[in-house]
Amino acid sequence: MRKNRDMLHGFVLGVLLVALVTAIPVTADATGARKATIDVVYNNIKLVIDGNEVTPRDANGKVVEPFVYNGTTYLPLRAISNALTGGAKPVSWDQSTYTVYIGERPVEPGKIVDMVDMKTYPANQQVFQAGQSFQLRQQTWTPFNVCNNFGGTFLLKGDYAELNGFLAVPDGGNMTLPELITLTISDADTGAVLFKGAPERMGEPIPVHADLTGVDRLSISLVGTYCKFYNVTLTTIPRG
Repeated sequence: MRKNRDMLHGFVLGVLLVALVTAIPVTADATGARKATIDVVYNNIKLVIDGNEVTPRDANGKVVEPFVYNGTTYLPLRAISNALTGGAKPVSWDQSTYTVYIGERPVEPGKIVDMVDMKTYPANQQVFQAGQSFQLRQQTWTPFNVCNNFGGTFLLKGDYAELNGFLAVPDGGNMTLPELITLTISDADTGAVLFKGAPERMGEPIPVHADLTGVDRLSISLVGTYCKFYNVTLTTIPRG
């Protein structure tokens, strides 16, 4: 048996399977967080899942040893989740709200989401890239995200209110077949077209807007090697 406040603190920040909620003596810091010095037991506790021994590790690969406190065995959540789901459900910790998330995080109401953070469904690919500059109307543009020549689907689950962005053809873009350069945004389930447009070479960027109310799966088709779909955001449904 040994006392180790730092070890306990590291376990909590590393995400535990069960949070410690009772300990004596208890103090509070300026944020209201409770701190305690407790007695825990480390005894080379082994973790075996479906016949396979698992070595618990934190996000950095460091071994995290289970311990016993007041007759309850505490195990690192990340190791348990990865072992049970094959890593299919990510485990994350939100320091600002002291919240543990397993799998997807809930969508925050009224939040603007950068499309860089959205991945295709079900391929799980990131198609919007950050920091790609291009020349437009003899000026250098560096959008916060950009997509080129893409077709795919995003899972929205009805959590989003609208999509906004811009569509343009950079200087030097090949417009010999303008009828083939088109952006189409539609509801993948109903087939309803939410936006359809084609930019002009050397023309002003086209504002893109799509009402996503009730859309579970969003289809985006961007045809044209030289076409840029950029500064694209999703806005979640406001609270209330």
